Amino acid sequence: MRPPVLTELLRRSDAWVELATGAAIITPARLGNHFRVTLTENARLEPPHEGHPGQRIVWRFQQDGTGSRTITVNSFFRQTGDLILDGTALAVTFWEALYDETTKEWAIHGVPDLSSLYDPAGTAAASMAAHLAATNPHPQYQLALVTAVTTTYTVLSTDYTVICTSAAPFVVTLLTAVGRAGQIFHIKNSGAGAVVIATTSAQTIDGYASGDISLAQYDNLTVQSNGTNWIIL
Repeated sequence: MRPPVLTELLRRSDAWVELATGAAIITPARLGNHFRVTLTENARLEPPHEGHPGQRIVWRFQQDGTGSRTITVNSFFRQTGDLILDGTALAVTFWEALYDETTKEWAIHGVPDLSSLYDPAGTAAASMAAHLAATNPHPQYQLALVTAVTTTYTVLSTDYTVICTSAAPFVVTLLTAVGRAGQIFHIKNSGAGAVVIATTSAQTIDGYASGDISLAQYDNLTVQSNGTNWIIL
């Protein structure tokens, strides 16, 4: 399963086709690829009709003000990943499906809500990061998230840019490079205190041992995993 790309559809409200709410959710695939519906009762998702080979459908489900609405899935879908539905009132959940012409099936799975990338408050960032940490099978594909830290910190697989802002020195530890070839992290020290870069399992950074590299104020470091150790870009 390749990571879903939802950037364009989140930017363009005209990309969405509004579906009628009700006990059965009917998706006319010929009208587009992005569909949204507000859940006002428990519903059953039916396979899209009039789809074409390789078509990818994305649904945006939003709970009404009551919440706790559920969705069951028609048995003609082939589930290829978790289908988690947030039941919180007004919560938004994304699912997507790919049409397989050979089997005449829609392969369906859930995808993370990326709306926090366009929300200045970042209200969904924590739940999205937790979802990706648990489900992302391709860690080299990352979202350009910014994490601000002020004390000792171990980089998460869902981080991208880590900005350090403290008057006191502290340590930032890279997670293991093993099993995540290609993953990139940017570490920026915007504070007055020195930031020491540590590694796990005696891994190196361009031959430097854990703790050998220290960032002064306004210094930055970009590293990439080669599958065994970290290299400086």
